[in-house]
Amino acid sequence: MSRRSERIAEVIRREASLLMKHEVRDPRIGFVTITKATITDDLRNAVIYYSVLGEEGKKRLAHKGLQSALPFLKKEIGDRLGLRYTPEIRVKVDDAMEKVEKIEKLLKKIKEEKKDDAPKED
Repeated sequence: MSRRSERIAEVIRREASLLMKHEVRDPRIGFVTITKATITDDLRNAVIYYSVLGEEGKKRLAHKGLQSALPFLKKEIGDRLGLRYTPEIRVKVDDAMEKVEKIEKLLKKIKEEKKDDAPKED
């Protein structure tokens, strides 16, 4: 990714986050956090990554809420960026936190198993 596209992706992330916090009134996206954004070098396609706190049902509702908010987000982000072409925006769940939790659980389990297997001193 070029330096320019990195800067624009960061602006998209920031603006999407602000819009979600202050403008979008959909209750389905109450626990959504915009984590990052990427954009192609030709500035035509952008992906906004988000995470959601809660169980799977809340995640599905949040995704539906974000999908319904996409036209609004695209228009507002396009107006704020001032680019010749407004990029097509997609949303994807960022499951990095879930992966981190899974790794932490595995490491904790390994540590406990090592502790149980260690010779006991009397």
